[in-house]
Amino acid sequence: MKLVSQKYLPKLFSVELDDDTLDLIRSSKEELKGFAEKAEDKCWGYFFESDRDSLPVTHTLATRLQQIVSDKYDDFEFSFIRWSGKRQRPLVGDNLHLDSNSKTGIGKVDSHVEAWRILINLDEKLKRSVSYSKVMPDSNKIMQDKGLRTSNLKDSDKDSAILEPISGNTAHGLVFCASEVFHGGDDDENGHFLLAFGVDREV
Repeated sequence: MKLVSQKYLPKLFSVELDDDTLDLIRSSKEELKGFAEKAEDKCWGYFFESDRDSLPVTHTLATRLQQIVSDKYDDFEFSFIRWSGKRQRPLVGDNLHLDSNSKTGIGKVDSHVEAWRILINLDEKLKRSVSYSKVMPDSNKIMQDKGLRTSNLKDSDKDSAILEPISGNTAHGLVFCASEVFHGGDDDENGHFLLAFGVDREV
């Protein structure tokens, strides 16, 4: 069994937020919650620039957080902000998956590109757990499921990283290579409030 290079594995970090940004996060939560309450899955997100008119507060927050994250990771670009009021079923069941790109994660695999991902927990009460495997992708039986490359790994091959809730002015996140590390998000029964950035790096 070969293991993933340490440079690709999830690494926890934190960012400091000023009071104005914290207020924006709380206002964005309420804005997204208003749409999510009308949605069947009780989940709503800001993904594209075209959403700015319907989600102006969250658009402002995305711009602010891009500036903050750029101080630490200057080549990462905004991917999404998403709020959910209940547990979301994984797209591929219990399987972990690999992303083929840093935007949607779905699409043609390019062996010359590494898709890197940043996840930051924006909730002030809920933890966010991310399961992942240290086992190299080419040593697993890789399947295709709903456009994602997945692998039904044994529990013994899985680890987890915990993103703590915002504490004071500190938000917690992790960074990893999503095209090299099998991974998957784990909701608790109360959902999540999550921010993502990404970058595709040629190798």
